[in-house]
Parts: sequence; structure tokens; C-alpha cells
Amino acid sequence: MKRIHGRRMKRMESNKELEKDAFFHEMFHRNCAEREAYNETLYTYEEYVEKNRQFLEDQWKKKEAL
Repeated sequence: MKRIHGRRMKRMESNKELEKDAFFHEMFHRNCAEREAYNETLYTYEEYVEKNRQFLEDQWKKKEAL
């Protein structure tokens, strides 16, 4: 039973990480659209996450709480 539980927990953690990554990418694409609208230079995904890590983490926590 413990073995199954452990696998399930890993799968759940993996799914959460995938969901979080998808959320960060969605926010990145929104940022790209906004920056294009203002004719601002676009960031790479890595630059965006680096510059906005705390904001993204806070937004993810809010989303999870819903």
C-alpha cells in the first residue's frame, strides 16, 4: 500500500509542477502581448521568470487557494 501511495504522491507533485509551469508560461505570453502593445522590448521566458519570480509565485499561490 505504501508503494502505491508513494507513486501517487510523486504523480501528484509532478502534475502540480506541470500546472505551475503552464501557469508561468501563460503569464509570460500575457506579458509578451502587453509589452508588444506598448512597443516595449520582449523578454525571453527565462528573463521574465527571473525578473518576476516573486510575483509569479504569489499569483500561483492565489490561484491554488481558489
